[in-house]
This record gives sequence, structure tokens and C-alpha cells, in this order.
Amino acid sequence: GFGWTENQPLRLSGLTLAGRDMSLAGDLSVDNLAKGADVSADLALDLRRLANFAQLSGQPLAGAATGRISGTATLLSGAFDLTTDITGQDLKIGQPQADNLLSGTAKITASARRDETGLTLRSLTANARNLTAQAQGLQNFYVLSAQKLVPPALRMLLADPQVRVDGFILPGHVSVVTG
Repeated sequence: GFGWTENQPLRLSGLTLAGRDMSLAGDLSVDNLAKGADVSADLALDLRRLANFAQLSGQPLAGAATGRISGTATLLSGAFDLTTDITGQDLKIGQPQADNLLSGTAKITASARRDETGLTLRSLTANARNLTAQAQGLQNFYVLSAQKLVPPALRMLLADPQVRVDGFILPGHVSVVTG
């Protein structure tokens, strides 16, 4: 239902949003519009075709995901305190190594907070057929995903008659000496 009283949050309980191959259902409240729009939510999501979000994300997404997201966020400041519990099936992000790790059924749970002191990852657990990862208590960390394909760069260098290369030494996780 819908509930609002002056000087009280706008409450949307039993909210259901449905679209092409997706649904979002649960409770949502919005308060403090004058100072940043505080949002509280407890939502279940069902994304049956992640490819529908590829253009939005800028990544060639694939697979499906279901789960819950709950917590609070302040839209103006970007602050949040969220927990998630997501189960994915055949997830793909267009990066072969990650796609291989996430193949089959993948379960990801996380609890994180961002406020004026920084970002805190209270807990993260990811389990899939080819992946088991766990972290907790990380503070003020930053993840820079710089996924690059090496072969196209090597082909470009080798095709340039001005570049004289005798061999390549590549990073240790894919250690190869060519030449």
C-alpha cells in the first residue's frame, strides 16, 4: 500500500515493479527530501535476462539473478548501508576469466556501508562452481577493474614495421615468453 502523512516518510509497502524479464518487489520508504532523500528498502529481485541491462552497464551481460537487497541509502550524498543475497545462473560480464569463474550457479552475499568516513565492506562471500572467495572488515578500499585483452595489443605491435621486438614477457598469472 501507499502511505504518507505530513512530516513522515513516504511508505510504499507491497510494491511490485515488473518489466521485460524482470521484477522487483518489497517495501520502500523515502524521507528527508530536503536534505538528500533517505531511502530505506527491503526488496526481492528477479532478473531473468541480465542481457537487458547490457546497454545500461556498458558490459555484455548474460545470465539470470534472483535475490534480496535491504538497507538504507542517501541519494544525494551517495551514503548507504546495504546487505545483499544474490543467486546467479550462468553469469557473464564479457570478460572470459570472470565468466569462467561465475559459470553455473553463483551465490554472492555482501554487507557494506559507505559514509563520510569511507567505504567499509563488512563481509563478502562469493561461491560458484569455479570460485570461492571471502572477505570481511575491509575499509576504504577501491577496486579498479582494468580488464584488458593482451593479444590485440601484441598483434598491433607486431604488425607495426617501426616496432622491433625480440620477445614478450607477460604477467606471472599468464606467464609466457614469446619470441
